[in-house]
Amino acid sequence: KDVLSIMIVVLVIETSILLSFQFVSPLKWEREVLDDINGIAIESVGHCESESGWWFFASLVGFNILCLFYALILCFQTKHIPSDFSESSHIFLSVMFMFQVLVLAVPVSAMVRDNTNVFYFMRAGAIFLQNFTVLCIIFGPKMYRIYKKEDSRATIRRHL
Repeated sequence: KDVLSIMIVVLVIETSILLSFQFVSPLKWEREVLDDINGIAIESVGHCESESGWWFFASLVGFNILCLFYALILCFQTKHIPSDFSESSHIFLSVMFMFQVLVLAVPVSAMVRDNTNVFYFMRAGAIFLQNFTVLCIIFGPKMYRIYKKEDSRATIRRHL
C-alpha cells in the first residue's frame, strides 16, 4: 500500500515531464546531405533535435537521481530487519550499484556523444551492468539457498 502510492507519484511526475517535453519542444528529425550528385543525395546523416530538449533530459536525470536517493533512505531505514525476512541489504547494494553506474555513465556518454559507436557501446554497457548486477544481487542469494537446500520453514521457526 505504501509502495503503491510512491510508485503512482513517481509515475505521474515522470509522465508529466515527458508529456511537457512532447508539447513544449518535441524532437524533430533533421537530415543533412553530405554528398550529392546532380541534386540526388548520395550520403547523408540525420539525428533528432529539439530546441530545449536538454532541459527536459536534465530534469528526468535529476528526478531519477532523487528517486535513487529516496530508495537508499528507505533501505537504510529497514536495515534492522533480519535478512531472512527482508532483502533490504540486497536492495541497498542494487540501488547503490545503479547509482554508481548512473554517475559514471551519464557524464562519459555526454563526452562521447559525437562518436556514435562509442556512445552506443556506453549506453548498452550501462544498461547491461545495471540490469545484470541487480538480477545477480537479488536472485543470487535465493539461488544459493536453493542450491544448498536450506529450509525456509526452519529459518522462520528459528526467528519466531
